[in-house]
Amino acid sequence: SESGEDQYYQLDDISGLTKLAEGRGGPMTVLVDSILRYSASPLWFDVTNFHLSSDSENVYDIVLRDENMKIKCILSPDFYDLVAKNVLSSGSIIKVTECYSSFDESVLGKETIFMIAELDILLLQ
Repeated sequence: SESGEDQYYQLDDISGLTKLAEGRGGPMTVLVDSILRYSASPLWFDVTNFHLSSDSENVYDIVLRDENMKIKCILSPDFYDLVAKNVLSSGSIIKVTECYSSFDESVLGKETIFMIAELDILLLQ
């Protein structure tokens, strides 16, 4: 069907985000588990090492999942409008085509942070 409701999407292993961020992996099909909004803080760059190119007062995290695990990522400001219009939402299936990673080796135990920079929505929820 044109809406994609009758299609089945095989989810990719979410751990492949590392390879995609390093330019060694291809696009990944994943499920949007949830989208979290919070106020942008002046400390945002210090925590993430990513610059915001938006004047938005809010920042969005997107929780992605595969069949077995979840990972929380930062959503590029380019997609805030899709969230506001409820086009990109929990239950959507997306193809992540570009992401970036940030890791601070000076902080023991700090996890890699991913920013989803480019995506295609395959199935609306």
